[in-house]
Parts: sequence; C-alpha cells; structure tokens
Amino acid sequence: MNFIRIAKIFIIVGSVFAFLKTYGMEFEAPSWANSSSAEYSAWETFSIGFGEPGNTPDVAGSNGGGTITQATPGGSVTGSGNIYNPGGASKFTLSNGANRDYQTVLLQVKSIGSLATDTVTLTHESNGQPVEIMADMSREVARESGGFGDTIIHLWSWDLSELSVSNIQIDFGAQGPHLSLDAVRFDALLEEAATPLTFEAPSWANSSSAEYSAWETFSIGFGEPGNTPDVAGSNGGGTITQATPGGSVTGSGNIYNPGGASKFTLSNGANRDYQTVLLQVKSIGSLATDTVTLTHESNGQPVEIMADMSREVARESGGFGDTIIHLWSWDLSELSVSNIQIDFGAQGPHLSLDAVRFDALLEEAALRVAQIERTSVDRWNYPFNATPGKRPKASVFRSVEEGIGVFRHGYYVFGFDTDSMIPAGHVPSAYAVESIRIKVLTSAGFESPYDPTYDSAVSYLPADHPDHEEDSDLGRPVELFGTGFRNDLDVLTWTEDAPYAPNAEADPSVFPAVMNEQGAMIDVSLAVDYGNPIDIMPFATGIIQSAVPADRIPEETWMEFDLDLRTSNALAYVQQGLSEGRMMFTATGLSSGGHGERSFPEFHTADSLLGESPSIVITYHLTETPSKIQILAINQNGNQWILTGTTSGDMNLGIRWTEDFAEWKEIIDPVFETTEEGHWRWTDSGPNNAKKFYQVYTR
Repeated sequence: MNFIRIAKIFIIVGSVFAFLKTYGMEFEAPSWANSSSAEYSAWETFSIGFGEPGNTPDVAGSNGGGTITQATPGGSVTGSGNIYNPGGASKFTLSNGANRDYQTVLLQVKSIGSLATDTVTLTHESNGQPVEIMADMSREVARESGGFGDTIIHLWSWDLSELSVSNIQIDFGAQGPHLSLDAVRFDALLEEAATPLTFEAPSWANSSSAEYSAWETFSIGFGEPGNTPDVAGSNGGGTITQATPGGSVTGSGNIYNPGGASKFTLSNGANRDYQTVLLQVKSIGSLATDTVTLTHESNGQPVEIMADMSREVARESGGFGDTIIHLWSWDLSELSVSNIQIDFGAQGPHLSLDAVRFDALLEEAALRVAQIERTSVDRWNYPFNATPGKRPKASVFRSVEEGIGVFRHGYYVFGFDTDSMIPAGHVPSAYAVESIRIKVLTSAGFESPYDPTYDSAVSYLPADHPDHEEDSDLGRPVELFGTGFRNDLDVLTWTEDAPYAPNAEADPSVFPAVMNEQGAMIDVSLAVDYGNPIDIMPFATGIIQSAVPADRIPEETWMEFDLDLRTSNALAYVQQGLSEGRMMFTATGLSSGGHGERSFPEFHTADSLLGESPSIVITYHLTETPSKIQILAINQNGNQWILTGTTSGDMNLGIRWTEDFAEWKEIIDPVFETTEEGHWRWTDSGPNNAKKFYQVYTR
C-alpha cells in the first residue's frame, strides 16, 4: 500500500493528568530481568484495602499479571495509595499464573513497619492438594528510618525448576497492627518457550530486487477467488486457491479437507523477470513433495518445471500428525518469465494447510540517478545563532556537562526537496535506494585534524572514568545523522528561520536523530552518556579524498558522506524521506573548542557568497506507481470529525492515526463516501478526546 504525504491535522479535545508517588528506595532487578523468559509485575498505588477483587499491577511495564488481596478486616487505602491496618495484622496474598512453568520466583515488598519475614510461603498444587514451600532465600534489601516507623524492602526467592508449577500463591503478612504496605515487585523466570517452526529467509531476502508474500490465515477453503497474502510486509502479490471439493477453513484459519487430497495453486506475476523462486509450505500432515511443479508459458504453451531443490526445513510431532515445513526452489535466470503458477498438493485426505511463504528474486531494475545541487532548507542549529537560516557558515562542535556526558551542541541541519526529481507518494519500501552521497564544502580559518574514522564512545570518557580508552588516532570525525523534530513541528512544517526552541526551557525543535525499529526518531544529542557509554552509529562519517588523516582539514574542499544503508536504520529513514518528498540530515562533530578556540570544523551553507551549497546524489529505482491523495478539509459535526479530499488513482483507501508518532492505530474497514469523481469523504466516529494525526493511503 502507498503511504501518501498528507496534511498534518492535530485535534486537541481533552487533557489527562496523572499524579505519581515518588520513592527514595528502589527494588532490585534480578540479573535475568531482561530475559525473553522473564515476567515482571509491580504495584505502587493500591485501590482495594480489604477483600476481593484485590489489586492488579499498576506500574508501567508489568507483563506478568497477578493479584494482591488483603484478608484482615480493618484494612483500608490511604491517600498515598498504601494499604494500612490500624487494628489488625494485615495478611496479604499474591496470586499469579503463567503460560509456562516457573523456574525462579522472586518477591520484594516495601512496607512501613515490619513484616513477619519468616512466615512467608509459596503454595502450589500437586495431585490436587496444596503444597506450601518456604523461601530458599530471604534477606533485607534496604531500610530507612522515618517518623512512622522504618521503611523496609525485603526480598524472598524460590527455586521451582525441579517442579512443574504454573500457578502459585504467595502469602505474607504483618507482625502486628499499623503496618503500611507501600509497594510490591514480583519477578518470575519461566521455562524457555518452545521454539515455533519458522520459515527460512533466503540470503537475498533484503535485496532491492526481492519480493516476498506470506499467508498465515486463509479465508477461502475451496475455489475462487482464492487467498491473497495476509502477513504484514508482503509486497509480492499472489493468490493461493484450493481445487478439491470438501476443502474448508478451520477456526484457526487453516485449509482442511477431511474427504479428499487438497490441490493448491499459487499464481503470481511480477513487473520484471524472475531469477529465483522459492516456495515454503507449512502443513499438518504430509504433502506430495515430489510432484510439485512450476508452470510458465513459452510460445503460447504451458511448460512445467520440477524444482531444482526440495528439502524439509523443520518437523514437529503433534496429536493430529506432524507439522512440517517443506521448501522448493527454482532457478529461472536462463528464462524470460514474469508470470508463474506453482502446483502442490496433499498425499491424501486430512491435510491441514497452515501457512505459506513465497520469495522471488527479480531481474535488476534499471537504476536511476537523481542529483540535487542545492539544499532547500539549511541552518546552523545553535542556541546563540543570531541569524538562523541566513548564516553563511555552520560549525560543528560538542559541549560537555560534568557528570552527565558529551553533547552534540553546534550542528548543521540541511534538507533536500526530492519530489521534483523523484516522485513522492510511494510506500517507503518502493524506493530501492542503492546509494546516497552527500557533499559539504569546508570553509576557511578553522584548524581541526582530519579523522575519517568512527571513534568509539569510550574514547570520549574522562581520563579517570573506569571505562575510558584512548583514541587510537588524532582528531574527531564529522558524523552525519538524520533529523528529528519536536514542539509540534515536522519535516514539512519546520522552516530554517524558525526559533531554536519555543521558549528558553524547551528542547531544540530540530535535533540529530536515528530511526528505531518502530519508525520513531530517537534524539542522539547526548553523544556519550557517562553512565552508559554506548556507540551510536552515524549514517556516515565525512571523507576528504585528498586529505591525509591527522593533517588539518583542508580549506575550501569537499567532504563526502557515503551513507551506510545497512546501519542505524538509515535505509528506512531515507525511504521515508523520499516518500514524503524531503530528506533532512544533520552534520555533527565532537571536536572541542569555543571561546576563541578554532579547533573544530566549519562548512559553507547555501547562504554563503564565497562557497557552495551542500549537494546530494541518489542512486535508486522504483518498484510501483503512486496514486496522489490530498486532504482538502477537516470539519467538526458534534463529536465527529469529517475529512474530505481527492485522489487521482485507485479508490481503495485506508486510514490510520496516531497521538505520538510512535504507535499508529489502524481504522478497520473505513467507509469512504464518494461525493463525485475523484472526491471522497470519511467520518471519524470513534472517540475524539485526544490529539490525532491522520494518514490516508492507497492499499
């Protein structure tokens, strides 16, 4: 589907405020807390002081469930969210269950007043009878004196690895009246989850010439129209049909035939010739693996080809028969084939088709080259720049905050409008980018050693830091990152003469950034965190072809940045920029300097009268044609918002929205009314009590 550059619409209907308790003592996190088999639950603010339904975890990040109940009459919840009992000894029960057996369980309780620490038990069931277990380890984690009694954190742990236990109850209680339960943390290490059978990805799966289609949930068990790919990321099309009467779809989305041997056909076409085709099928029951054929047409006649390779990928035993993944591949590089049909079938009745993966490597598309000689926007981003957007030079340097770290402080932000040369509006993955080279011209008068190589974070640590390592070469590199935006600005609304920040307390509106796996821009202004020095890889480091490392950076010389499209999600970032029609970059450096020193690099901007603007060369090809969408207006009707717009292409539109640009929410089966040819209207009938950003796209 095509994501289209659209109008940005924010609607603020209401606000929500939360008040949080603060704590001076912290629980311990076990060494395995970040394991994929670990679960965690925590309580900070209780709401039920006595009896059912008890209290569920309220701390963000809790993923282990559980309920804490208090059984002594007289218990109530204080204004700070503690459970307090002035007249009796509180008795607490933490009940929890998991989807796999527990290996280790750890409980920590924070209380004002003393618990009966030696009476804490864990109970599980064995042969229908409850079994109590004392803790393997019990110790005090922390204690702090106070006017209402000591605040104490106590810890208990149990080793359950020799048992088969997935439901437990932990009972703990006060030594007497007046105990106040402040907070609880529960950690559990579970049995390793069984590794599910997974398809193999071919070595060329991420090539710009690769296509991929996958099916997990089928909807048509027999005949036309068949099943199109339903797995996210599928971009290769295709249809799977089943031709034996009696085939139907199960509740789990499999195709099952109790009375006949299912016959499946995968039909697909591409916009270029196939080079390699790979089919993987996951089934419960056996396929006729030696009868699978690929058919193409030659001189108007069908030609069948047996697979060049056939093998079993994985097998798992089960109550209804083995679950098997089988793979077949064909080398079609000597043919001129862009439409194919693959036929495969069951050995007999009762086969259940569970999932299918189809990979195709296509003939290389013709590459295009777009060269843009001048930036559309650029700016030296520095809080004391008196001429934002007009300064002829931009210097890049660091600042240091003692005890905190090294910051990217002065940096050069610039962008290129690409839609005049490369059509915007495609889905980002349609931009198969082979290479990007950016050139920036050095200026005169600054004396900085040339370093073309990345320097590790630990080389910037203070000499007395335990992790400090000396830099192996002289100088610091110039690094290129993406650009992030905040303060209600984005890549299309920010202008080069905008204020550095909306007020003195606010963070800068633009910042050096990388894109995470969810597509959100992560601020990397803190280049070196003294408390957690990690390497933040840039998109590229600056190279000067004629310069010698450690010599001074030559004046009036082009510094080149060849983007490494394998790291820092640089490829996803530039694809998003091409889709929107503008790509923004930030040149940074961690050389020291300032206050009269001239030991950091400086570059000509587009406003320089003596130098030249940065330029960019993009080598790419496109894999699909966009339709153009435009939002014309948004109007309110009561508690509903109505979007109206136009489209020049397919009217199969989708819509999604977000509040924070991190999590997008899809509108399921949106109804677009057609008011006249090419015009549409959509009404948001959902809850409209939040800030919303809408995106309309073609599917």
